[in-house]
Amino acid sequence: MSKTPLFDVALDEYFKALTLDEKGGVVKTCRVSGKDFYVHPKDVNFCKKIRVPLPSVSPEERFRLMLSFENSYNLFADKSSLSGKPIISIHPHGHKYPVYEHTEWHSDKWDRHSFEKDYKEGVPFLAQFKEMIEVMPRPNLISDTSNANSEYTNESFHLRNSYLTFYSFNSDNILYADGAFNSRDCMDGFSFWNCDSCYTLKQVGDSWKAFFVEDSINIRESYFLYDCRSSKNCFMSSNLRNKEYVFRNEQLTKAEYEEKIKSVNLGNYVELEKYKEEFIELKRSAARRPAIIDRSVNCDGHYIDNSKDCHKAMWMGDCENVDYSMSCMNFKDCQFVLGGNDGSGSQLDYLTCFSFGTNYGVRFSIFAKDCRNLEYCDSLRNSSDCFGCFGLTNAKYCILNKEYSEVDYLKTLDRIKTGMLKEGTYGEFFPANISPYPYNITLAIAYPGFDDAEVARGYGYRVEKIETGDTGVGANVLKAEDVPLDVKDVNDDVSKAVIEDKGNGKHFRIIPRELEFYKKNNIALPRKGPLRRLEDWRTDEGNISLDMTIYKRDCSKCGVEITTLYRPDQFQDTVYCDRCYNESLK
Repeated sequence: MSKTPLFDVALDEYFKALTLDEKGGVVKTCRVSGKDFYVHPKDVNFCKKIRVPLPSVSPEERFRLMLSFENSYNLFADKSSLSGKPIISIHPHGHKYPVYEHTEWHSDKWDRHSFEKDYKEGVPFLAQFKEMIEVMPRPNLISDTSNANSEYTNESFHLRNSYLTFYSFNSDNILYADGAFNSRDCMDGFSFWNCDSCYTLKQVGDSWKAFFVEDSINIRESYFLYDCRSSKNCFMSSNLRNKEYVFRNEQLTKAEYEEKIKSVNLGNYVELEKYKEEFIELKRSAARRPAIIDRSVNCDGHYIDNSKDCHKAMWMGDCENVDYSMSCMNFKDCQFVLGGNDGSGSQLDYLTCFSFGTNYGVRFSIFAKDCRNLEYCDSLRNSSDCFGCFGLTNAKYCILNKEYSEVDYLKTLDRIKTGMLKEGTYGEFFPANISPYPYNITLAIAYPGFDDAEVARGYGYRVEKIETGDTGVGANVLKAEDVPLDVKDVNDDVSKAVIEDKGNGKHFRIIPRELEFYKKNNIALPRKGPLRRLEDWRTDEGNISLDMTIYKRDCSKCGVEITTLYRPDQFQDTVYCDRCYNESLK
């Protein structure tokens, strides 16, 4: 027996009226960009399975919209609206809603249900939701009490002694990272796991004392490696497999390597910058796979491991039948999920951002943790059967934060969903005007493909000039050119000053344990601030566009046709088919 009979009848009529092509798909026109897009037969069947209408927005614009609801990296000085405590916040100055320090927000010091609203028949539901959340308190950071001594972190859980670290889990002593998982004593990295005592990493796993390493696994005591596996004591090399004592892609004896490595001084800033430039050229000339997909069946995308039947996916592990999604671990039967990398696993989620824990049937929602059967919800935990709610914990049968009996909940839900289906809003993500952030500080603008704020403004996104503040105000300012070139000449007083980043005019600090790391590992002090270094990772020339367009190209070596997420203008001479790539490995 249907729990929402009016809605089910209306949805069945909607699907009966669809005109599909001979394959079972349909071409639609994106209501945002005006561009045509194809709804594949698999997508049609998925929508029928989870009982939602077909999308009216293209996959690219759905990604843009979902990413516009997250500000991971821009932090602002503020005070808690509840206690007056000084805080660092992801909410820019001038916000109209209260902002609480996150432990206060998660506490019982305020009543989330006191903001409840009665559903008004005939008024667009999402307008009612927007009216409610605009006055509700928000946490200063997406965090909880599982973190220890890690106040300057966001979207991170179970961290200890970490600083300016984002979207990270179960890690200790991490500085300046985006995506650290089960790691310790690492600094400056973008997506790394099971790493210890490493520096400047991108897509690296299971490594120890790896410095300036990218797209590599199981690396030991090595520097400037790209696309290497199970190698140690190597320097400035690419495409290595099970190697030791390789220097600039030349195999040496142990004695020869140790003699060569003595001449490398990463503690001198001028020398280090030369090595960085050499590494850029090394990566450009290295052979590249059309897609980094391992131990997987029937998958396309990039950075996929141990998965099955996943399409247009990126940063996926242990997933099955998950499409148009990024940063998911142990997910099954989902589409359009962004974030969920703590590995707990979820099923039947759709158009969901930054979910954590184990979820089931979470749709059109943000920041759900351990929830079931949510729609149009934001920041719910341990809750089920809620629609259009914000900030609730241990809740059930709630609409607009008001609790109902099961019978009344289902009757009201039926009317709401039927009305939204009729007006064409049900089945789509939140509209852009519900995001609490201006587009130009969201995760969307941080990536190629969505980085034009004026295009976004034309699509209805809010773009504002934002003052981010400056840690250098009133402090002892040290110009970059006045920082000693060699780390051996740097004394502890540098931690009492701030350094001017000439690239953006902002200032940053070298905190004491950061300086200790540089001295211990003989690495020159940076002249760029940590957030700008993270920005460099996100805009690197080797990155894949987040619209996940799959291109047909010719293998750069043999000419056979390949499919890849690398754009036609990227690495025109070095993207190989799998056969040519495997033959090029050293």
